[in-house]
Amino acid sequence: MNARQLEVDALEPRVLFSGAPVEGPDQDSSADSAPSPEDQPQVDADAQAAMDASVADAAASAEATKALADSVTPSEPAEQSVTLVDTSGDTPSLNQETLDMIAQVATQRWIESGVDASQLAALSSISYQIADLPATQLGTASGWVITIDVNAWGQGWFVDATPNDNSEFEIAVSDTLFKTNQGAASEGIDLLSVILHEQGHVLGLRDALSPAETDNVMYQGFGPGQRRLPSAGQATGAIPGSYNEAELATFTPTIFTDGGSGTGSLRDAIIAANSAATDDIITLAAGTYTLSLAGTNEENGATGDLDIRNNGTLIIQGAGMTQTIIDAAMLDRVFDIFDGATVEFRDLTIQGGFLDYSHGAGMYARFGSTVTLTNVAITDNLVQTPNTANVDRHGGGIWSNQATITGSNVEITNNTAQKFGAGRNAVGGGMWISGDSTIDLTDVTITGNTAREGGGFYVSAGNFGGSQMTLTNAVINNNTGVVRGGGFDNAGIDSEITINGGTISSNFAQNEHGGGFYNYGTVNLNGVVISDNEAQDLDTGDTKRDDSVGGGFFNTTGTVVMTGGSITGNKAYGTGGGFYNRVGTVTLIGTAGDVIEIENNKAGAHDGLGDSRDGGGFYNTETGTVDLTYVTFTNNNVRFATAGDANTVTGLGAGFR
Repeated sequence: MNARQLEVDALEPRVLFSGAPVEGPDQDSSADSAPSPEDQPQVDADAQAAMDASVADAAASAEATKALADSVTPSEPAEQSVTLVDTSGDTPSLNQETLDMIAQVATQRWIESGVDASQLAALSSISYQIADLPATQLGTASGWVITIDVNAWGQGWFVDATPNDNSEFEIAVSDTLFKTNQGAASEGIDLLSVILHEQGHVLGLRDALSPAETDNVMYQGFGPGQRRLPSAGQATGAIPGSYNEAELATFTPTIFTDGGSGTGSLRDAIIAANSAATDDIITLAAGTYTLSLAGTNEENGATGDLDIRNNGTLIIQGAGMTQTIIDAAMLDRVFDIFDGATVEFRDLTIQGGFLDYSHGAGMYARFGSTVTLTNVAITDNLVQTPNTANVDRHGGGIWSNQATITGSNVEITNNTAQKFGAGRNAVGGGMWISGDSTIDLTDVTITGNTAREGGGFYVSAGNFGGSQMTLTNAVINNNTGVVRGGGFDNAGIDSEITINGGTISSNFAQNEHGGGFYNYGTVNLNGVVISDNEAQDLDTGDTKRDDSVGGGFFNTTGTVVMTGGSITGNKAYGTGGGFYNRVGTVTLIGTAGDVIEIENNKAGAHDGLGDSRDGGGFYNTETGTVDLTYVTFTNNNVRFATAGDANTVTGLGAGFR
């Protein structure tokens, strides 16, 4: 057992590239062992320098690029065929001639997908070798040398006699993944695919680990009857020689319960990864990993939350968002990402965090850290003020403190920042963004979160320029601000929020302003629907209960540019059912073919008595600036009160005031 590998564990029958562990066929004691370091292929310093120079020269010369391309293109690839030698055994061995031939075709496949001059030079500089690699390894890439296992880890290679087409793989799963369940191709590992994968490493591409990426040529898992090809432009931006797969250590926890070093737990794996001076991956099976070792403010991961330190990139790979769950069981926060650390969470759920001694119950991303979320849920986490005066507690799901958080297919749901007892404030139920953070999330759902301010998200003022946030295809629904900013509260005057497509819907500010959105800074909305949000006034001490404004959006001093989209069905107990602009600047830009519709909004929406309220669709104060292009107002309502009676009317001031 490798000292840095907790256990070889297969979640499904497959063969993994690049030394990733799987459970293999039974082998007796006479089976070949892994080669010692001195047996591994090496590149001497002079050869390495020469190949590096080749890359630099090629990048600088277009003529060199063409010459290289000509040199690696088979003259008549379809006419060539290849054979194996030593075919007497059950698993025929590979010979050098065959390997070089298939490698030449693989190079051409990468060229066809699109490579630049330096990448082409790198491909032409690769040398190929055959070795009896350690169990589970089909191939490795180190520097400019690719080594291929002699017999595909005992499963046998499929060598395509016509490797320039995919006719042996009749099932096209996608443009890059082909399968077959018949013939010779179904019985062995496709040599072309393995070479393409290892060439990708030489080009600087990392392994693809998510189950959603099975059609990626860089996907780590592989079995008989499969062919993967590079997608168009896949190598764009990759830097040849920048990735060394030998530095990626793999840890596989063996138990779901909590435990310290040497127990095989998730905590054990993280402690080991923190100690390894390499990039690491922790592979998690389907199931719930529950934390139980109590102890707060311990900074090495031995108790309480799981501490991830700055010691190379750490990937935590689950089996699926709903299949792999990491649950703090209300013991402490779940993850603490230390200053400068880099971590990728993939295909899992983070839940059950609780703390009242700090912020960020699900995750704390500290100064300078980088967090990537792919197919991840952050759910059911709670941060709570202790019963102590003048104490704040923020960020139920996530606290980003001058960190960078990116991701796709992210769900931030049912998290809470709760003001309890004599505590002062609790903001950012789903996420609290402080300092100068950078947030970029695609296909993100923020729903069911609650806080005193900013039920979904809360952005604080920055230190040197404010936070930058981009949300693409965002669903910001059903969040609650107990005071204000039900869906979103951008309190950062220098912060800039951009939302490209999505909805801000059915959010509630229970006692003040901005049912959907409360803003001090800069907001860009592109194709966003703002609908069915409410700015309520639930303070029963005020019998009128009509002071809350901006049902859909409340803009105080900020700048808002809305391009396309609509503002519909929002309500304010006070003024500005759809939109309220105090002293800021608002620009709404529609087109003749995509008019912004402001309709069915209502000001003065409380059924009880109250003063007259204006601007059912949009309310702008005398000091605010509004510029409207292709905007329509339809069926917006206001309450008009006289002699103790309240009546809902349309007309003057109902649409825009």
